[in-house]
Amino acid sequence: MNFIMKMSLVIVLTFLVVSCQSDITERQSQEAYKNGIEVLQQASGNQKAVTERALVHFSKAVTIDPANMEAALWKSQMEFKLGKFEDALLTANSAIERLVDESHRLLPKS
Repeated sequence: MNFIMKMSLVIVLTFLVVSCQSDITERQSQEAYKNGIEVLQQASGNQKAVTERALVHFSKAVTIDPANMEAALWKSQMEFKLGKFEDALLTANSAIERLVDESHRLLPKS
């Protein structure tokens, strides 16, 4: 195999690995987001404890995939409900900054 063919193969394999990792990351983030929503839907008892548990899931979702806007917005809301106003503002601002990026999936296609 000549050098150009080897390099082409390496590039294709690298692209495939990165592509698969992106899908896995997005799925893991969505799973953590769904877990946070489930915690809120099944809420009973101490609302602060429920909010803290949901925050853990939303934080994990955003850590795994910072482009998960839904999780970021819920994370900001949970922080606000817990009186963590500075954290809520930072989370919301960070989400807004990512939303400005033209490649974001929530922006309408022009």
